[in-house]
Amino acid sequence: MLKKIIFSSGSPGTHDLALMILRVFFGAFIFIGHGQFKLFGFSEMADKFFDPFGFGPHISLSLATAAEGVCSVLLIIGFLSRPSALLLACTMFVAIFFFHSADPFSVREMALLYFVAFIVLLITGPGKFSIDYLIGKSSNQDKKSVVSSGSEYE
Repeated sequence: MLKKIIFSSGSPGTHDLALMILRVFFGAFIFIGHGQFKLFGFSEMADKFFDPFGFGPHISLSLATAAEGVCSVLLIIGFLSRPSALLLACTMFVAIFFFHSADPFSVREMALLYFVAFIVLLITGPGKFSIDYLIGKSSNQDKKSVVSSGSEYE
């Protein structure tokens, strides 16, 4: 029993639970720590927001707000999880290598942790406890019914 607990890779259900925990907590933390302030304080931040690519502070803030304020919520509920994780990972990449480029590792560490979590979710997907899974499952059932009936024009 102890060997199974220590050396087992777990069951598919535990993997899906772990992905949900990762999604919900990292999505919530990025929203609470960063996204809500950008969403509800946009007008106060717009003129002086960091602009790493020369798009202008309004566009840069809009992109960061879309990721941290909207994609974080989508990630929490498991809808459009991979695109959301991609946008969040890109935002954290900018934070690590542009905004905090001159800062010591201890300052960049949190953005790096977020970055890795979002990359993991991008690779693995959201798991079974997500809206994405339910949509994928229903579309797969639709395809199976078309294949089993022999025609999609019945």
